[in-house]
Amino acid sequence: MERMALDMEAQYALEYLRLFPVDVVLLDGALMGRNYVSKFSVPLIGHVKDVRSNRYSQGGIVDGGFRDYVNKALQVMEEPLVMHMVMETYRARNKSTNALITRPYVVGRVGDREVYGFYVQYLPATLPIYTEYVGEPGMIQHVVSRIAPLSTMPRLGYPAPLYIVDRVAKVNADFRGGMVRLIMEKLGGEVLSELRGMYLRMGLNEYVKSN
Repeated sequence: MERMALDMEAQYALEYLRLFPVDVVLLDGALMGRNYVSKFSVPLIGHVKDVRSNRYSQGGIVDGGFRDYVNKALQVMEEPLVMHMVMETYRARNKSTNALITRPYVVGRVGDREVYGFYVQYLPATLPIYTEYVGEPGMIQHVVSRIAPLSTMPRLGYPAPLYIVDRVAKVNADFRGGMVRLIMEKLGGEVLSELRGMYLRMGLNEYVKSN
């Protein structure tokens, strides 16, 4: 069922790509193992929120010192936590608040195209998200920087479009229909005005952290 949902998401994205100008497609979940992925003509990026295996470190880290560090750390903690430590150490040393990515490695193929895997941390102190990418490797940093502004709502560190897909996908059809009707009824009314006021009073990051 999950595989079918991932394929449907990619299929719908491909159909919209034929109708509208799009320069990057953001998907919820891994790219490897999906249908339709090889048909995209624009960069494709997919986030895997719950990593159940060491996908990144199995991709063939070539830096000997870094590989040894990761292998030792993996004996006592999970891969996302290892990358969190790496990124937070970098931030402390360089006073960085930018979105960070680990070095991309080829982790597999879809059709005749290579899939790159890496971890991305859009905001400081948040757990990095394992990410797969299909496209020109030289464009990875540019693509991540384009997506970074989406990470500030509605959940800190997780791009809003993916959060919405993730939440809606886990409710039944009746409840989902009710959510859609409620949004359509309220989007232009008092609810939106109240939210805008809350953002302005508290600041967006403070509001997100409080929920």
